[in-house]
Amino acid sequence: MFRLRAFVSLLLLALVTAEDAASVDSPAPPDFARLRVKELKEIIASRGADCVACGEKADLVAKAAEVWELPLVKPAAPVHYETPEEIEEIMQKLRKSMPNNGRGIPGFDVLTREDMRKMREKAGSSDKIEL
Repeated sequence: MFRLRAFVSLLLLALVTAEDAASVDSPAPPDFARLRVKELKEIIASRGADCVACGEKADLVAKAAEVWELPLVKPAAPVHYETPEEIEEIMQKLRKSMPNNGRGIPGFDVLTREDMRKMREKAGSSDKIEL
């Protein structure tokens, strides 16, 4: 008899714990109609969805309600912008990998700033053109 009571007590405890865990994992959805457009877009994006065709707030409300149960996705890593030195290093690697040492197809050369400067000097142009 004691074992049966202990088993029932443990079973009830497990059920109550499972219900509490379920309520913590999935909070009740907010009233989407009262949220601002920015907040609706954040909810949609936080679940890895988008709403390109959403032209009206009602469309965003419907989409937010649709994706509310989806799991949250990790935000994207911040974009790393290269310094000018890093960009030049990348460009040098690209040029070396291209035919004609990065000058393109022979006979169809791409002019660089240095090429333009030399052409102006040969032509005797005194105009200062910023490129």
